[in-house]
Amino acid sequence: VRQEVVDFLKKEKAVKWIADCEGTFDLMFSVRCKTISEFENLKSNLFYKFDKYLNKKTIAVVSEAVTYTRGYILNKEKDEFNLYSGSEEIQLSEDEHKILDAIGSNCRKTIPNLSKSLNLTPRVIRYAIKQLEKKEIISGYKLAVDYQKINYLFFKLFINLQSASKTRINSFKQYCKQHPNFTYWVKVIGSWDMEHELEVKNMKEFYAILKDIRNNFSDIIQTMDSVMITHEHKLIHA
Repeated sequence: VRQEVVDFLKKEKAVKWIADCEGTFDLMFSVRCKTISEFENLKSNLFYKFDKYLNKKTIAVVSEAVTYTRGYILNKEKDEFNLYSGSEEIQLSEDEHKILDAIGSNCRKTIPNLSKSLNLTPRVIRYAIKQLEKKEIISGYKLAVDYQKINYLFFKLFINLQSASKTRINSFKQYCKQHPNFTYWVKVIGSWDMEHELEVKNMKEFYAILKDIRNNFSDIIQTMDSVMITHEHKLIHA
């Protein structure tokens, strides 16, 4: 049944990420929709087909998301890219949408290959990409690492806050940015308040990071839970 659910989600264009997990959840996926009705339609179709097999369902809406380059690989200060800030909607042309869709799953595609697959001239594609970068719609480029091949573990960390001021939240955000193992900093509206991602070399390192977080931010963190991502079935950034 799990594979049937994965196959169903893979076909949905709005689904950008699917992963197997160990811990609180067995499967996680992310959806990017323009409207609530679009999301509701996908959710209804999914639950109609598989609801009797789903023991626990949780939905979280992203309100802010930042990704970082991998400090533990680069061994230098991390770069930061804003993925979503909740700001106003930006209007894109049809060509810009096509280009973003094409490079979202593989940003190393060449201009000639993009030109052939999208039926756009190389000049149009180069200009569009430069404009998207200038407007910071394309905020950066990041490799998708097979962390298992480099013997690293990938965790999602779910955090519930308590009486957290903006100043303390920003302090925690700065902590995550400076820490070499954090790769995503995400605020959500849902069953938890934050959903961060980190990659570690072993469980000992993971627990040491959790202990350090508790020591530094126990005044604003109510609970922490986690899952280990064991396999990613789909990953599209755009």
